[in-house]
Amino acid sequence: MATWAFSLGWAGPAPAHPPPRATAAAISEDGQLLALRLERGIVVSRDAGATWRLRCGEGAGFGLSDVPAMLWVGDELLLATPRGPTLGAAGCARRPAWDALDGVAVSAVAKEGPTVWLATSQAGVDNRLWRSDDAGATWAPSGEALVDTFVGEMAVADGGRVYAAGVALEGEAGVVHFVRHTDDGGGRWEGGDVALGEREHRIVLLGSPPGASDVVFVAAKAYASAEAPDRVLRSVDGGRAFEEVWSAPGVSGMAAAGDPIWLATAAGLASS
Repeated sequence: MATWAFSLGWAGPAPAHPPPRATAAAISEDGQLLALRLERGIVVSRDAGATWRLRCGEGAGFGLSDVPAMLWVGDELLLATPRGPTLGAAGCARRPAWDALDGVAVSAVAKEGPTVWLATSQAGVDNRLWRSDDAGATWAPSGEALVDTFVGEMAVADGGRVYAAGVALEGEAGVVHFVRHTDDGGGRWEGGDVALGEREHRIVLLGSPPGASDVVFVAAKAYASAEAPDRVLRSVDGGRAFEEVWSAPGVSGMAAAGDPIWLATAAGLASS
């Protein structure tokens, strides 16, 4: 098992009113535009974090139970929501990102350069990837339909490889949790299933480090994640097999630009 160390944590007594929990984050390629989706709204910085402004106190029009993925497309924020992808200047006034997907549940977004990916995840339809090669101006379906497959998260690795994690319905096996990748925009998927423990309920796709497209990290989330540890799993063969490399409560994200690899946890930041 790999050795990880906490590099930054929180000390001192807990505040009487803890700060709102961030459920999604987005940063533009130049680092100037930042967005945090909180439990009660979206806060935005347009000066690399020097100042912040609450842009939508109603959570951009979405209920508190919705946790939309989001990313910057130009100077607008693209949100994947249960009612379709929307675009806007991070405020409450938003418009459909693409009419063909208006009202269709979109669960995940990912971006590399001008290429943006969406994944639909709605019961009763054949879900699939949608691709935009012009920074979200136009969209087209990509690859084969994802029958009985529901993508929860996506991440782009080196070479344009797209990783996806989610659940699939597979006959007598019931619901299986998977991590798969495609190198051709959804025409062919490769990977495997992830076995969860009895106290775990889903997996979170953490991402793939630069220069290592076959390496991907996920977190197996415990039901009481703030107290019970989540398992951090690593695959070195594109998601076909995983090994546990660490565990910590509340693992929620990963950042890597080489060595070290950083993980966000309920106790602070940890690095490998």
